[in-house]
Amino acid sequence: MKNIKYSLKSEKQIDIVFSSFFENFFDYTKSRKITERFYFIIDKNVFKFYQNELLDVIQKFPNSSKYILKSKESNKTIDSAQDILQDLIKNSYGRDTFLVAIGGGIVGDLSGFVASIYARGIKFAHVPTTLLAIVDSSIGGKTGINFGETKNLVGTFYHPEFIFTDTYFLNSLAKEEIISGFGELFKYGILNEKSYFNKIKTIFNKILIDNSVEIPQKIIQKAVEMKINIVKNDEKESGMRQILNLGHTFAHAYEIITNHKITHGKAVLLGLFSASRLSEIENLPGINLSSQIAKIIQKVDFGADFPKIEMDEIFTILLRDKKNRGGKIKFVLPINFGELVVGFESEQANVELAIIETFNLVKK
Repeated sequence: MKNIKYSLKSEKQIDIVFSSFFENFFDYTKSRKITERFYFIIDKNVFKFYQNELLDVIQKFPNSSKYILKSKESNKTIDSAQDILQDLIKNSYGRDTFLVAIGGGIVGDLSGFVASIYARGIKFAHVPTTLLAIVDSSIGGKTGINFGETKNLVGTFYHPEFIFTDTYFLNSLAKEEIISGFGELFKYGILNEKSYFNKIKTIFNKILIDNSVEIPQKIIQKAVEMKINIVKNDEKESGMRQILNLGHTFAHAYEIITNHKITHGKAVLLGLFSASRLSEIENLPGINLSSQIAKIIQKVDFGADFPKIEMDEIFTILLRDKKNRGGKIKFVLPINFGELVVGFESEQANVELAIIETFNLVKK
């Protein structure tokens, strides 16, 4: 059992445990002397695949309950949060509740949001079951729901007590979900150094050919440790944590205009190209990152129904991005591995050109 501990400036300490969920989760919670009553929110597909094993674990916790959530962006809403809140009330849960989210980013974001507002805050933990959740969304304390057509507009900063990571769950993921997770991994590759980026690219290329390729634990742990180091120094995204938004301003717009028909990770891949291309269009100093990302994108299937460009709609979405200030779109742009410009304001014509070039990459 590998255990990474990190402390926030608020003095809260969080454990990230790498271990077998089915074999060790109950014993781990006992070792922490958790006395609260447990409530499990479980992704529907995860429950379907591991039903017997999950029920064996849950039955070890006296008087616990479970809630099965269909994990899709259209369910990451205030209505879903209300359903969970009503279920908690119906089952007489109080402040002495320990919520466990078992699933990917949607389950984690929604569960963390519920935990942050129920009874003015209850304890929770995340058991991430997707690559994207393991390396990114489970870490950092961001919770949230989509509101209207804006992604993650409503939410809180609320950290889990611990994150229990079992890469065994990755074995049941479809290749599309693994590819989605690599969107965030490539982001960390750009944030780090070329050698790490190239290692990620090598594994990615193997997975495209062979479903059975395992992702080395060192690749995953390096991404996890990178995010930890950023979050613990900037818990509320007031400074350096903004670099984690690399590619995401574009990505969220691409998710929305495709009605979430492309996964978040695939949208991030497109967003990384758009951001790197915009950096080059703006003649910022650096290397030609966009060509390297383009070669990756061209190996990925984005579907035959990618929409035609509706630039007014895209800019309406970009302007709603919660990271904007003063009505100006703020971009995080890469200029080299480990070097970025934060809060960059670009001419609309240059942004449009980056978007057009991005769409041209995925046209069928």
